[in-house]
Amino acid sequence: MYSELNLPFEWSNPHGDAAYFESRACKMCGGEAVFFGTVDFSKNCENARLRSSGVSVNYYQCNICDLLFTDFCDKWGYEEYTRFIYNDDYVVVDPEYVGTRAKRTAHEMLPYFESAGKQLSLLDFGAGNGGFAQALREAGFARIANYDPYAGGEKPEGFFDIVTAFEVVEHSATPLETFDALLSHMKTGGCVYIGQSMLPENIGRIGTNWWYIAPRNGHITFYSYRTISKYAAIRGLTCRGVAGGFVLHGPDVSEAVGRFLAHYAPNPALNIFDVLDVANDALGWRGIERAGDMAFRWTSSPYVPLGAVELKAGANFISLPVAMVIDGRFWDESRLQIGAQNVALNRCGNSLCASIEVEQAAVELMTLITPPPIRPSDRGGQDTRALGIAMRVGNG
Repeated sequence: MYSELNLPFEWSNPHGDAAYFESRACKMCGGEAVFFGTVDFSKNCENARLRSSGVSVNYYQCNICDLLFTDFCDKWGYEEYTRFIYNDDYVVVDPEYVGTRAKRTAHEMLPYFESAGKQLSLLDFGAGNGGFAQALREAGFARIANYDPYAGGEKPEGFFDIVTAFEVVEHSATPLETFDALLSHMKTGGCVYIGQSMLPENIGRIGTNWWYIAPRNGHITFYSYRTISKYAAIRGLTCRGVAGGFVLHGPDVSEAVGRFLAHYAPNPALNIFDVLDVANDALGWRGIERAGDMAFRWTSSPYVPLGAVELKAGANFISLPVAMVIDGRFWDESRLQIGAQNVALNRCGNSLCASIEVEQAAVELMTLITPPPIRPSDRGGQDTRALGIAMRVGNG
């Protein structure tokens, strides 16, 4: 089978080709996506002892929205997917695909659906063998449909209160189109619930060793909360982080959907900064500079005030927009002081991310703590200013 892989692989750039390291256009926001790493096609989520395919799969990450993806399968069709991924051996790398996971998920979520009422309409998108939808029908829900475009299923008619997609969007080579397709089935006042493993905060450290990067499982596209928040903003939606995924909905939801969502407090609450609002005379900052349409300011001190952040009770996720750093240590050694807590920062694409738990909702001041800024002139450059991290800012 692997010898046949070399044919479709020729549509991509083989290892060692100069184009291997070239950037790609992000499939979600169109930004620049740079080379992230490479894995063997056989890498899978079960650590199954498959022999090496000898075929490299290259991944790229967007500097703007964090999307992590490969273009390896971009020219594949149904025939290639079923031959190389979703074949008779797929159960080896995903034993629960046969229905165990779908039935367990339906059982866990059943009380939440019941709170919305048995008249709830639901579409399970990317439904596999339909086990999730069948479990809900057996529980008395009549307005349930399932649809798997990857299996050539028939597209359902009408719109639904809730559209679910469990471990689906990581399989999409066209993520923007897939998200739009999910929304196209949602009623006004409805929601889309996506069960998904999000990029871990430390993805910049662990790289392609992350267990979920697994081309043999068909895992080809991965998302951070920044990815989804930017998409939601473009589509005029609200993004709510929940345990095990996220929810998208419009400004208003129906009464039934509201009862369903009442079970899902934001977890984590999202604080995604596309730009920082920094006062002109703020301490610890250089002046505004520009590169094309991007405005940024360098930090000039190891202790830099960032302003206030609103924290919700429970888990909170914070993402700061980085333009560039003067040295790699600033990615690895920077921290964030939030009120009395000092938390680690991790790189995800061109963002620095942190998580914090608080018992009560509060507004706290944030301070960025970095290594001492560096003068480029001390390294043979011309700039004599001490520089640390260049953060994206408003135009001022």
